[in-house]
Amino acid sequence: MFFVGGGLVSWASKHQETVALSTVEAEYVVFTRATQQVLWLTKFMEEIRMPQQTPICIFGDNTRAIANTQNDKNHRCTKHINVKHHFVKEKVVMQSVKFNYVLSSENLADILTKPLAKETVVRCCVGIGICG
Repeated sequence: MFFVGGGLVSWASKHQETVALSTVEAEYVVFTRATQQVLWLTKFMEEIRMPQQTPICIFGDNTRAIANTQNDKNHRCTKHINVKHHFVKEKVVMQSVKFNYVLSSENLADILTKPLAKETVVRCCVGIGICG
């Protein structure tokens, strides 16, 4: 989910193209797609003369996946991840994006990816601005 000026402007949820061997890998692959979308949105905002401050924050609830975006080495647990997903590290170094931790209980994107309790669904709906 992507917000501009407090409003939801873009979102997506789809099955990953490859099988992830761990939750770290699954989240890291999601970071790749999120970074691609952030770069596109940033370019679009520049074209309509509304440049955004960089780095753009991307939130995730997996601390190991976030740590992997900031580490220039591949560990034995992540060395098998497709090389194309490692471009997020380059974008972190270039300060185009940065990854911040959000508690799983506060992760609004969960509404797109898993079944949730009614209270959590309501909290997410309020958080993304689709109900009061």
